[in-house]
Amino acid sequence: MSAAVQSIPSVVVADANRDTADTVVQFLSLHDIGATAAYDGDDVIEKALTLKPRVVISSIALAKKDGYQVAAYLRRFTCLRSTYLIAHTGFARDVDITRALAAGFDRHFTKPADLDELLATLKQLGVRPQPSTTFPLSVARHLPCGRSPTQLCLCAAVQPHVG
Repeated sequence: MSAAVQSIPSVVVADANRDTADTVVQFLSLHDIGATAAYDGDDVIEKALTLKPRVVISSIALAKKDGYQVAAYLRRFTCLRSTYLIAHTGFARDVDITRALAAGFDRHFTKPADLDELLATLKQLGVRPQPSTTFPLSVARHLPCGRSPTQLCLCAAVQPHVG
């Protein structure tokens, strides 16, 4: 496959915090999983309807439409019925988890997510590496100092980038 040819991303990652969304996309790219970022509810919906990804990982606290609205909206489309929706949020009370599942999410991860568990979940869902969408390995030097990619734990959402 030509380096210029890109596969359609398997995952859409949505977070109002651009650093968080971009960090997760970079992490997945380091594992050869094609992913793209979205930064508000309308952006998630547009990318999901256009790309028809295998998985959408979405924060609840999004601008324009919150994650609950996004999940409920996406569930209305036949073409997205098999898309697995993961809530990735700081809202972690039992009532929050129940609300996320009722809105249409299939799974709830509390921020900061265990990225090894996230990778295992994606593997169980059949998301496979796509070498043609690999983010350059040079991105590793842009990650916070002293941390391996699996130890990131979405540090961009927790502390500023050090590097």
